[in-house]
Amino acid sequence: MSSEPTKLRMSYCELRKLIRSLQATFPTLHPVRVKRCRRIKDWGDCSVVTHRRTKVMQIRVAAWLPWPADYLVFVHEYGHARVWQPDHIEEKIVEQHPAEWGVKLAELWRHLEGEDTPPKETA
Repeated sequence: MSSEPTKLRMSYCELRKLIRSLQATFPTLHPVRVKRCRRIKDWGDCSVVTHRRTKVMQIRVAAWLPWPADYLVFVHEYGHARVWQPDHIEEKIVEQHPAEWGVKLAELWRHLEGEDTPPKETA
């Protein structure tokens, strides 16, 4: 039996470090902000909101999720943030998990697992 304490969830400090690292390598349309929510219908979601007069990609993660589920949901939602386009409107998104999202998510996981360096973004 291990004497190490069980990790309950990611700390805000860990999340901020992860966001800074991902934003440097995998930029999004707007800066990313994470909120832990007690009352959320799903495990997490991603949307564009205005925070202090600035548009941000807000990723909400259910506060009740334990480690590593909170980490998995955060990465999943960051994948959505990566494919968000200026003309996206939440209610009108036809396909939530398009092929482009799957590719971007795979790139994130390869990077996070240290298996691959990220490809150069093409404009």
